[in-house]
Amino acid sequence: MLCETLPRLEADEYPGGLWYYEPHTYQPYRYVLGRVGRRPLVCIGINPSTAQPGALDPTLKSVERLANANGFDSWIMFNVYPQRATNPNDMDKTPDRTLCDENLRWLQAVLAQTEPTMWAAASRSGTSLRVSTARTSRRCSTRTARSSIRNRTTS
Repeated sequence: MLCETLPRLEADEYPGGLWYYEPHTYQPYRYVLGRVGRRPLVCIGINPSTAQPGALDPTLKSVERLANANGFDSWIMFNVYPQRATNPNDMDKTPDRTLCDENLRWLQAVLAQTEPTMWAAASRSGTSLRVSTARTSRRCSTRTARSSIRNRTTS
């Protein structure tokens, strides 16, 4: 897919200021949620929960703190699968291909329209969290590993 055919990432006013939020209203799926900036920390999770602009869940509060503490001007949350569920057992047993394709289009759009640093993280409750980041180019591809930072999870 060419970057030129991607959707346009646009910010709108929501509680607490300007946000990226796709779709723009609460739906049973979410592609993008984040604060507006040129150098975002882009985090990829498994699936979204109920968070929305002005009403972040604990995971997104942690993403926001991590981005601020490491000098990023914003953050954007994506998920491997866009269906909202607070319990993984409530998710589709068979992935919806249309949702998957649109999710990938929005990920490519953010990579093409910002200067992001990607964050891949794994943790277990009460253990340390190792975070690896990589800068991406504006042509939708990963360039080089940027840094590793260490953060302790809180209970």
